[in-house]
Amino acid sequence: MDNSSTAWLTTIIAVYGAILATLSFIASIWLGVVELNRHKQKVSVQATDMIARLYDELGAPSESFIGIKAINVGEGPINIVGVGWLLSDNSFIQILNPYMLTLPTVLKERSSITFLFACRWLREMKYKDKIVGIFFKDEIDQIWKAKVTKRMLKKWINAKHEGWSVDWDKVSKNYYRAN
Repeated sequence: MDNSSTAWLTTIIAVYGAILATLSFIASIWLGVVELNRHKQKVSVQATDMIARLYDELGAPSESFIGIKAINVGEGPINIVGVGWLLSDNSFIQILNPYMLTLPTVLKERSSITFLFACRWLREMKYKDKIVGIFFKDEIDQIWKAKVTKRMLKKWINAKHEGWSVDWDKVSKNYYRAN
C-alpha cells in the first residue's frame, strides 16, 4: 500500500471511531438520565367523574362523594402533607381536614391513598366554578396535580344529595354521620 491509501484508511478508521465514541457518549448520557428519572419520587394523581357512596352497617347509602386518589409510582416513600383544589387564577384551596385521610401521611412505594369530598360540600364552595385541578403536596412543597375537566366538575356539582350526610364537628374536630 502506498502512503495515500494508508492515510485514507487511517482517516476512515479515525472518523468511524469518533462517530462511535460520540454515539456511545450520547447513549450513556441518555441512559443515565433515564436511570435517574426511574429512581425519582413521583405521584400520580387521579380524579374521575365517578360518584362514590359509603354504606353503613345496615347497607344504607351515604350522600354522593368525589374520590381523589394519589398513587406513589416512583421510588421510596413520600410524606403527603396537603391536598386540595387548584383554581383557574393559579391560586389553590387546601383542605385542612380531608375526609377519610389523616395528614400528614406516608405514601409508601407502589401504594395509594384516597380522600373523599362530598359533592354537597363542593356545591357549597364559593369558588367551585374556578376549579381546574386537584393536588397533593409533599413535605418539600412538591405539588402533584391532575386536571379537573368542566364535565367532571358539572357532574360532581349536579350529583343528587340522597342518603345520610357526613358533617364536621367544630368542637370535637371530627367528622360524624349527620342523619
